[in-house]
Amino acid sequence: MKYIDEKVSGLDAERKALQEEIVTANVTDTEGRLKQITNHVKTWETLSFEDRQAVVDTLIKVIRIADGNIEITWNI
Repeated sequence: MKYIDEKVSGLDAERKALQEEIVTANVTDTEGRLKQITNHVKTWETLSFEDRQAVVDTLIKVIRIADGNIEITWNI
């Protein structure tokens, strides 16, 4: 029984460490994407269509158009 308790404790500690890594990676990734978007917004007029599309794809989740109304759901 002691072996099982030790194994469970070890796996639990490993799980917690992995969860912390995931949170840190997500924050870092988001900060990097926001910096990239900010740079694109500053130079919007000189961007290629593909770069503009990439920025819009990152910022906007969905656009709904119905009965003359436009609804934008943002990712941020």
